[in-house]
Amino acid sequence: MPLTRRRALLLVLWAAGCATEPLRPFPLAEALWVDPDQTPYRGAPPEFYSPYIWDGANYSVFRPLVYLWRFEASTAATNVNAFDEVPGSSWFQNRIGLHTMSPAEAARGACDDAGDAIFPPWTVTAGKPDGASPGFVAKDARGKRFLVKTDGLLQQERPTAADAIGAALFHTVGYFTPCNRVVHLRPEDLRLKPGAEIKRTSGAREPMTQLHVQAVLDKAMKLPGGEYRVGVSEFIEGRPISPWRFEGVWEDDPNDVIPHENRREIRGMRVLAAWINHLDSRQENNLASWISTGPEDVGYVRHYKLDVGDSFGILQGPEGFHRRFGHSGYFDPEHIVLDFVSLGLIDRPWYHAELGPAGRTLGYFSAQAFDPDAWRPGYPNPAFDAADEADKAWMARIIARISPAHVQALVARGRWTLPYAEEELLRVLLERRRILLERYLGRRSPLTAPRLEDRRLCLEDLAVVGGIRPANSRAYSGTLYGRGAAAVSLPVSSEPVCLSLPEAPPEASGPVIGGVNPPAGAIAPLYAFFVLDVRALDQPAPLRLHLYAAGGAWKLAGLERPASAEEPGW
Repeated sequence: MPLTRRRALLLVLWAAGCATEPLRPFPLAEALWVDPDQTPYRGAPPEFYSPYIWDGANYSVFRPLVYLWRFEASTAATNVNAFDEVPGSSWFQNRIGLHTMSPAEAARGACDDAGDAIFPPWTVTAGKPDGASPGFVAKDARGKRFLVKTDGLLQQERPTAADAIGAALFHTVGYFTPCNRVVHLRPEDLRLKPGAEIKRTSGAREPMTQLHVQAVLDKAMKLPGGEYRVGVSEFIEGRPISPWRFEGVWEDDPNDVIPHENRREIRGMRVLAAWINHLDSRQENNLASWISTGPEDVGYVRHYKLDVGDSFGILQGPEGFHRRFGHSGYFDPEHIVLDFVSLGLIDRPWYHAELGPAGRTLGYFSAQAFDPDAWRPGYPNPAFDAADEADKAWMARIIARISPAHVQALVARGRWTLPYAEEELLRVLLERRRILLERYLGRRSPLTAPRLEDRRLCLEDLAVVGGIRPANSRAYSGTLYGRGAAAVSLPVSSEPVCLSLPEAPPEASGPVIGGVNPPAGAIAPLYAFFVLDVRALDQPAPLRLHLYAAGGAWKLAGLERPASAEEPGW
């Protein structure tokens, strides 16, 4: 039977380092850093229609009932390379996790620049379809198109700020997002295009009038100078197709070969969502876009993360309802049943929720009673539910690189004017970040980014980088293991975290492999396999590096993060 493209890609990913057994040696080869899922093909997938409420109903009610009778073992994320990282793809481009970014770059997000100037006149071309916030589509004097939304009257400044900050944050981490900004707009800057329509997600259309435009502005915050505060989201690159789902694959896309609930970047998104309390993580807030790379409809699908305007303490529904956000879902059968059976005697975190110094602007967004493991989105999410310790620790390692200076620059993108809002949001985000890092960098090794030059091996300690441990308090140990050889202790310096490998590797009985790509006519050296465990002494589990040695030459093939400090078994 011929090897299909899908099976071939899964084989490549496995060979690149997705090992599931202890001490299965990683191949002595280049790790996979670019997923081939951006391979062009002819014919964009057809769009599909998903009713607005179906996603919530399916994951809250129908799917849990079906899966109640399915006994499936949890599986590790599939798209992970030999260095416990996610290769770049049409879903994710690891930015701050692998590359240095300044606070200004982080705050700019997907925008060409960090400015908030507008270029009037704006031509209103269409009405925004269904959704919680009113809006319209406009084109500025440069020809750029964007979606315009307002804050509404209940929590002025929070929705537009959350959309701008959240999009920049998701982009900084590595997701594809639109450029979102907060701008100040004058009514005289607007022109209504003749024949403009409102197209509903159901397919229904209706003419758009000046009354529709004014209805949007009526729900915007009016500034002292007569301007209106609005949020703008530039149209993304490519041709929008449809939302992408948090599970399964899209059969119409030949590049989509890994079930979405098994993709680490989608699983790890749970930790990022918990940090900012992004509740509305469902398919309607995602978008697949067709990126054209040639004539005759040749291209590939890119996957965007869109609306995060529900973050930072949204108030929705009756008073007792929005106190639960982040602790319980919109419709949470588990909590409903337990509260009914216990007559409400179980002490719940939302019983103690209070408004902070920013009042209703930030609602009940706080660090008090924040438990990353217990956090829940509004609707159950199959990818979030599948996230394991390794996926969550991966996202925490990225968040550790988002420093307080980065967070401050991101928060400033909200253009806050209301008292206490900016200061309070910064305080809460930094405290929730600390709680996340304490939890997820404590069980799996926070050591990362190995650099091997000759025999000198250096690492980064993200517990130090993330600010939860001072550098001068950390001590480390290194132990080298080889099959049939006695373990060798290696001294490790603290600042920087470095050690020297032996000039003469210990005698080991295997496994032994041939060298990779020797020069023409040369005899390939034989490399023996070794494991090096480097551990911070105040943490239980090591970083386990897979090494090959021939004579005095060492090569690094990959790494893993065991759950315990048990010695490697052969």
